[in-house]
Amino acid sequence: MFLLTIALMLAWFYRPYIHDNNIYDFHFADNILNLFFIPMMTLFFRGVSNKYSYNKVFIISTVALIVLELLNALLKPALPSIYTIVAIFLGALITFGVGKLFKIK
Repeated sequence: MFLLTIALMLAWFYRPYIHDNNIYDFHFADNILNLFFIPMMTLFFRGVSNKYSYNKVFIISTVALIVLELLNALLKPALPSIYTIVAIFLGALITFGVGKLFKIK
């Protein structure tokens, strides 16, 4: 819930502020939810069920988000944003690091 609250607050307040004032923030405002998605989904599914290991849930969340981004690119006549893919991988790296730091299995 904590990560979801942070992500939504940034998406609802930070993103409009950045766009309204034409501030360049290295595309962070556009990719806030992608950055927080993998940690949120990994922790959510691990909290709901211990059926799958932390690493398996982490990999499924990462692959699912990348596939969704690529499907979105197929449905729209545009390439997937490299910034979105980078945000996904940053979220995955943070999630992986936290899992290793706390030795979550």
